Amino acid sequence: MRRPAQLAAIVWLGFVARTAALGVTNVTILHPPRVNQDDLQVTRVHRVSSPFYQTGNTFHSEGDPFNRDATRLLFLELDSAHRKAPLPARGMVTGKITDLLAWRTFDEYRRAAKPVGKAWDFADTPEFSFHWSRHAGEEHILYTLRKSRKMIVRLNVETPTEEDVVSYDPGDGRDTNPRLCGWTTDDKLLVVMQDRNAPTYGGGFEVDVLRRTRTPFAQWPQRNPTAGAAQEEYRTPFTPQEFSDHWRRYQKNNLGSGHAARSPAGRFALVNPGISGAQGVVDTVTGQFYPDDWSKGGDAANRCAPFVPNYCNWNASEHWYVMNAGGEQGVNGKPAFGTQPEIHDFPVWQVHFLGPQSAAQPFAYRKLFVVRSSSGWYDARGQLHYMEPSRVHVNVSRDARWLYFVATDGNFHEEDLAASASDPRLGHVRANWSTCGVFLAECSPASP
Repeated sequence: MRRPAQLAAIVWLGFVARTAALGVTNVTILHPPRVNQDDLQVTRVHRVSSPFYQTGNTFHSEGDPFNRDATRLLFLELDSAHRKAPLPARGMVTGKITDLLAWRTFDEYRRAAKPVGKAWDFADTPEFSFHWSRHAGEEHILYTLRKSRKMIVRLNVETPTEEDVVSYDPGDGRDTNPRLCGWTTDDKLLVVMQDRNAPTYGGGFEVDVLRRTRTPFAQWPQRNPTAGAAQEEYRTPFTPQEFSDHWRRYQKNNLGSGHAARSPAGRFALVNPGISGAQGVVDTVTGQFYPDDWSKGGDAANRCAPFVPNYCNWNASEHWYVMNAGGEQGVNGKPAFGTQPEIHDFPVWQVHFLGPQSAAQPFAYRKLFVVRSSSGWYDARGQLHYMEPSRVHVNVSRDARWLYFVATDGNFHEEDLAASASDPRLGHVRANWSTCGVFLAECSPASP
């Protein structure tokens, strides 16, 4: 006679086998014609995280989940409130992409995705403060900070071991909410003293992680210091005098929310997707602004409308970036955002910036795939439930082989389930929900 624990294990293993067999069902891969050598073509989509766990919106399309040679992945693993996993979640985890694509059982997943360090404490090390090394030979190295010791540390994800790099203590108490926020174009690690504190972020340090030295800066370089850090990227008109070499050096950071991006070399800045005001790309050397009316232009199969572009990542090329929609906004018979529980289509585009070569039509959209995921809504009490983690937030690896995104598997979000418990009209939500997971879209090499 089998004991209850044995029976539970059999049921659990059956669930894992079934979900693995189902594969990814929430993504429709499209095949737009390849015209340019660097046109992307998605060949497969993989679920990376276990459906037993929830994930969060760690990167907002701005941080970098991929290490420098795109062989490893970093993501957040959280416990589900409604689905009991055999073992508790471990917070930030990392693994080799080949291993993360090969797992089929829960045990295999746990071996492929390894915890970052011996233990993770959000209060001591915020999830946004993990950054892969940009230096050759450090493909297995993450840099982060320990608030309890005011120290920047170097994590070896292979061993795993940790060693101190340099203190970020400014000595005057300004470090009320410190955060690592990415790299300069010449590979200095940036730490600010006050996360999202407009307009100066409390100043901070540029850190040479190899020499273990720090150089202070008084405030984050801005176009318009009087406007506040949250909005200074977004206003128009632009003039070349506003963009200093110092400003361009700080081009890779994750202090925003994915509604702006800068090209790898820092010359071009994409502004305002998903935000009111002028939307487009500015050449920070000439001051020329190229407006992007996403509601018009392009062929019917690839243009944005009726979807609203929202999050962007400009990481692999000076000539194109990736962007995803925030869902339809009350069009084609769909309810407006926030009026009832919703599941939306989220298209993902590769956008070629043609710039001076095509002033009449400076942008060319190529719709790569569509993700079905939950959105946000007001419940019967008027309470807003905004499923930010499941709104895709696409990131592209620097070699353009992988696109990272987060979504549910085409059902309602876990928070939808919790909020629908007292509403008898929402039984369909309780019957169709899933955890938000991490996915990778695999891209084939560019055409010769």
